[in-house]
Amino acid sequence: MYMIKKHRLNTIALSMLFLFTGNAYAAKNAESPQYLPSDFEQVRNNWAENYLGDPAATFDQTLKNMVTSTNNSAQKHWDSMTPQPNASGIWEDLPLIDKDTTLGPNIRSSYQRLFTMAKAYRLRDGNLENNQLMLNDIMTAMNYINQNFYFVNQLEYGNWWQWELAIPKDIHNILVLLFDDIKNSYQTILTNHLNATRYFTPDPTHLGVSPGAAESTNPNYRESTGGNRTDNAQVVLIRGMLENNNEEISQAIAALPAVIEYVSEGDGYYTDGSFLQHSDIAYNGTYGNVLLGGLGIQMNAVAGSPWSMDNQTINAVYNIINQSYEPLLYKGAMMDMVNGRSISRSAEQNHDVGLNIVNSMLFYTNGPDSDKNKQLSSLIKTQITDDTYQNFFDKIYYVSTYQAAQHIVNDPTISLKDPLIGNFSYPSMDRVVHRRNDWAFALAMHSYRIGNYECMNGENLKGWFTGDGMTYLYNDQLDHYTGYWPTVDSSRIPGTTVDNQIMTDCSGERVGGNVNTNMQWVGSTSLNNYGIAGMQFYNWSDTLSAYKSWFMFDNEVVMLGSNIKDQSNRNNITTIENRKRLTDTQLFIDGTEQTTLPYQGVPATFSIRNKTLANSDLSYVMLTPKTISISQNDVDGNWSDIGNSKGDVSDSYLQATLTQVDQADYQYALLPNQNNDAVQTYAQHPDVTILRQDEQAHAVQENTLNIIAANNWKNSSVDITDTITLNSMMGFMIKEESSNTFTVAVSEPIQTIDSVNFIFDKQGIVIKDDIENRVVLNGTTLTINTSGLQGQSYSFQVTTQD
Repeated sequence: MYMIKKHRLNTIALSMLFLFTGNAYAAKNAESPQYLPSDFEQVRNNWAENYLGDPAATFDQTLKNMVTSTNNSAQKHWDSMTPQPNASGIWEDLPLIDKDTTLGPNIRSSYQRLFTMAKAYRLRDGNLENNQLMLNDIMTAMNYINQNFYFVNQLEYGNWWQWELAIPKDIHNILVLLFDDIKNSYQTILTNHLNATRYFTPDPTHLGVSPGAAESTNPNYRESTGGNRTDNAQVVLIRGMLENNNEEISQAIAALPAVIEYVSEGDGYYTDGSFLQHSDIAYNGTYGNVLLGGLGIQMNAVAGSPWSMDNQTINAVYNIINQSYEPLLYKGAMMDMVNGRSISRSAEQNHDVGLNIVNSMLFYTNGPDSDKNKQLSSLIKTQITDDTYQNFFDKIYYVSTYQAAQHIVNDPTISLKDPLIGNFSYPSMDRVVHRRNDWAFALAMHSYRIGNYECMNGENLKGWFTGDGMTYLYNDQLDHYTGYWPTVDSSRIPGTTVDNQIMTDCSGERVGGNVNTNMQWVGSTSLNNYGIAGMQFYNWSDTLSAYKSWFMFDNEVVMLGSNIKDQSNRNNITTIENRKRLTDTQLFIDGTEQTTLPYQGVPATFSIRNKTLANSDLSYVMLTPKTISISQNDVDGNWSDIGNSKGDVSDSYLQATLTQVDQADYQYALLPNQNNDAVQTYAQHPDVTILRQDEQAHAVQENTLNIIAANNWKNSSVDITDTITLNSMMGFMIKEESSNTFTVAVSEPIQTIDSVNFIFDKQGIVIKDDIENRVVLNGTTLTINTSGLQGQSYSFQVTTQD
């Protein structure tokens, strides 16, 4: 039984504010005679249902527990409120100090507590449901903040985001939930808050509008983009709902389609599925999800109303989900290489981010196309079901989406999707994903277009090398990248070559106007389900350079490095692997268990195997003899070592490295989920032949697939085979499909060159499936128009007579 609070706050003062004045509402309705009051009521109810659930649906035990938990939190907040708000604020631990940079965050936290209390007031069957005393105290607190700290003509002290987006969103959520109870008795408080949010954020497409922005971290008047645009529009949309203001609702909805229009530079979605924020950082997972969820919740709110989003926009979202999200989700986890600096947040690890994206997808499952709805529902069900590490239903993002997810997962007519297989290239953010039936490989690069990593606001302090060709392997060790970053040796991450400089927190950033202009040749090429990637690499200080390539085939990923030049005269180190150990993890060298560590030797193979966890093994085959060092590292760390989160964390790793000298090279193959016999057989008879590995080109032939693949580093002629000569800087793949029939894929990695060409020394060449008419044949020379492709691959077929 709750102890219901008895005191009344400043009742006499409030009595003067609670007088009803309905002229503002009448005026708004007069301006929009074509809209009925019920239209505005519908969208408000739609919005409230996100937090209160479908009133016609029964709450299961999890939702009942949520109601109890919300009531407990609300009671705690209510009990700890200052009876008479004063200069110290409403809660002692959230002091509201004027002109201080903590003011914005503490105002926001105060409103968030009031939002919890508002939910408790409205949630069905809770002890605080419809508690008028608590409602009175919520209104008193809101009035206090509004009159003293968040008002028209106030300055934005500290971070602009709090004042212009976060606080208005929280205010509006409170007001929507309480609307029917406050629209008359507390209308002055309601109106004053809406006037305040209009002062800070009057326009759904621009930020930095108010005079108060001059004091903030970003005083510039600017157009909002990406996730900031959806938040920007939401502020105006919900204010329109609360004022029965058709103009603001219409303007907000009109501002939303721009976020899914493809861009060619800066923030937003790209045609290849990339999503950038802060101009040059890969951010599908976090900022991208703010956009996806923000757009979805607003589209849902106006669905079936006079302001409904058009079908074209809704259908465009399905394409974005297929390109920008599905390939990057692995069994509920969003790949870390597109999560930016959030990898340093303990509460936003890859499964947290991934399931949050799944939650955002739920807003789109009732669109106009029933087939696409079913496909999306199947994807959602698969991600929730396959994530055996983190239960989607343990966290209630919104009551409405929880109910929708329960329906989808328990609907026998919605089938699970088969594993996604393919090679997915994202040249606009220098990322690649290669997926097979029971594993996925991912690669993070950077270039003169894309930053190497982002350190901001005290987060991601040691992300130094995460864009330097870091490789990821996702398999059934689903927790591998959860808690990885505060414990892994940040100078020894897989796929990277470093020169052993001592790095300090947040150092070595090459972003924005400081991107590494030396890194021109960075790109990737996809041919059907296979792919290659390459990077003419320079480290952050330009003291280390190398040519690095990745060849992604059926059961293997081949990694080549050459011409490693170290101007610092430090022995450079290439990290092959740095894998978390489980309690039963075993290391095998050349097929025999290695129980003594550290190890140093020249193995043909080494494997990391987990006895009791299927589909979690990985093996490496050294394609030429190299001295390998393997060690076990037991690490005690704290989240504060890499960011603002706190908490101890411990892990154990198996780390495998190559120590090299100037002009060194490496060549090895990763074989995921292969048993010992298969690994040893591959080592004796590799499926690949290295054709070139020098400063001119890296080239490999996959003999079982009949694929030849190459990265040509120079804008000059390079012979790859007796019949293939590459004449341009390009990525190139050719697969012999049958006798005299070949599929070709090319890419232009610099993204500024209008054409590439190669010689195919065969007789009777005929070009087929040149869908965009980009290929010109002159004798045995094929020239491909690459203008406008932005690094994406172009494929076609060739037939010959010999």
